[in-house]
Amino acid sequence: WDDFRASGESTAQIQKEVEAAYNMAFAKKEGKDYVQRGGAYYMLDPKTQMVQEHGWSLWLEIVRRTKTGKTATYRYVKAVLCRLQCFRAYSCIFGLTGSLGQDAEKGYLSDFYDAVCFNV
Repeated sequence: WDDFRASGESTAQIQKEVEAAYNMAFAKKEGKDYVQRGGAYYMLDPKTQMVQEHGWSLWLEIVRRTKTGKTATYRYVKAVLCRLQCFRAYSCIFGLTGSLGQDAEKGYLSDFYDAVCFNV
């Protein structure tokens, strides 16, 4: 499923992911699975116990929410390339990466999505 705003099967899948994340969040242990440093919570690498500074998981967001009272931030982590739903989900997109620098890719995005490519 590519369109996270859809209903039916995709909604059921999201519900399953959230339920699994809640179960994992309450099974995780501070100091073993995650750590608090400087007022922020970070995942720990399961093998090395090193802080994964940019690591993200929905269970970690639930831990943060439980500990701090702040709302969870859901990140759509599925790799998406040239999906209409991706472009329609946001009013403006910056920082697309990958093979978008070639003339063929620029032309495709311009023709099908009215996207504008430019160098910064």
